[in-house]
Amino acid sequence: MLPPWFVVYVGFALTGFDAKNFAPTWFGKAAFFEGLTSFIIIFILLIIRIRKSSIPRMDKPTLCINLAVGICLTTYVRNFEHPWLIVVVVLYLFSLLLWIYMVWHLPKWLKLPLYPTDAAFRFRL
Repeated sequence: MLPPWFVVYVGFALTGFDAKNFAPTWFGKAAFFEGLTSFIIIFILLIIRIRKSSIPRMDKPTLCINLAVGICLTTYVRNFEHPWLIVVVVLYLFSLLLWIYMVWHLPKWLKLPLYPTDAAFRFRL
């Protein structure tokens, strides 16, 4: 089952994004690092899971939630006064590659029978 895996880093990334308005600067930066670290760990585990066994059709749309790495990028840019260009470029390119992967597979997945998990297609596409 895939969906609960992604809640961790999406929540931290969004917390970091909103933290600038409600919390000290260090809180937003800490939330960014926690979200990014969680994303890296979860993404590695996901790749291992995909290689060992196939993902059922009903869980494939939840892979779109991986596109939330773009939220990590906006959190980084928002919370750091002088963001490093290399971090911005790496996060952007990774987000773009994931988006291209999802858009590439989208027509094939949309031809299959409708499942409630298809609601994940609306996430960051």
